[in-house]
Amino acid sequence: MARRRRQQRGYLYRRHGSWILEWREYRVDERGNSIAVRKCAAIARCEGPSAIKSEQQVRREIVDPLMRELDRRVLLPETLMTVRDFWNERFGRYHLWKLKPAGRRHYEYLWRKLDPVIGDRRLADITPDDVERVLAHFHQQGLSAQTVTHLRNAISAIFRCAKRLGLHHRENPASLVEPPPIEARRRPTLTAEQARLVIAALPSPAREMATLSMACSLNVAELCGLRQKWVNLTEYPISVEGEVLAPLSLAVRENYSNGQYGTLKTGRRRRIVPLTPELAGMLRSIIERDVDKSPDAPVFQSRTARPVDGHNIASRIFRPLGKRLGFPITWHSFRRAHSTLAGMLDGIPIEDRVALMGHADARMTLYYSIPDIERRRAIPAKILSQIVPHGESEKAS
Repeated sequence: MARRRRQQRGYLYRRHGSWILEWREYRVDERGNSIAVRKCAAIARCEGPSAIKSEQQVRREIVDPLMRELDRRVLLPETLMTVRDFWNERFGRYHLWKLKPAGRRHYEYLWRKLDPVIGDRRLADITPDDVERVLAHFHQQGLSAQTVTHLRNAISAIFRCAKRLGLHHRENPASLVEPPPIEARRRPTLTAEQARLVIAALPSPAREMATLSMACSLNVAELCGLRQKWVNLTEYPISVEGEVLAPLSLAVRENYSNGQYGTLKTGRRRRIVPLTPELAGMLRSIIERDVDKSPDAPVFQSRTARPVDGHNIASRIFRPLGKRLGFPITWHSFRRAHSTLAGMLDGIPIEDRVALMGHADARMTLYYSIPDIERRRAIPAKILSQIVPHGESEKAS
């Protein structure tokens, strides 16, 4: 293909057995001015079995396509801004503020790891090979495949934001890198017997919170963020902020985490949860003991009328109790126990379990559950009775 008019040709010469190409790239400095940057690189061998001897062939196969790409970048010059400068000056202003507090803390944790590795590199210079080396570096340090994947996703988010702002015009380098395979890890849950032991050993209000979580599938942030106005312990419907709250029910409307109220994790977590008379009586006794009984006050209060701290309960109560009982106890294990125990009950549709859990997909609800092995044991027993004579099956047993 013929070289277009005004397309730079580049300076091509031989040195130390290689074809060397010098050219100019145009970038945007911190003030927005377009400047030319001289670049030099070895692009092919001119000696040896795989060498390209002809300058005309080198230009046709390598130089001209490169010059056409550079000519396109003259119209869309890339920034000289480093990854660290972009993070400090642009990423927080255009991306991080949209995230929930937990999401912002997640990105800040990942950036503390990425900053020493790629913070000084310019956005325009990062290639997929660089991203591969960064991920391999963290994998060799012993980080899990899940954390390495989070780091890759953080790099991808940085370049997506840069492309939206017109500071990066090439393909996102992280999008061309495959994340490492992640082995799904089952997190702890509780059997019915273990749940009884836990509830009997917990002090108040952790006992009531664990009971409500296992019975109705509220997570710790939803329990701590539950306000008294969203709990209807009467036998009549009430109106709260324009919404009708059914008798003996509570509404999940907020989270409370790291000392502040916030929105729910997803829109499906916004739900009405039915209460039994036993749960209603338990919550009534909790509210009667509360220091602050105003509508906006939390149901589960500390001595200062603030919501209880779920992290403190987990570290000071759950961890020692788990060591004493011989199995792990976590806030998340209560929701998993709810899904598992509900799955063992006959006649409960999966859509009801999904609604109580607040999941968007039934597959997530099933992931939370431990299969009912005893119920499924009847399937191979019935098949065995059909394919093996009765006497033979007894000998095998």
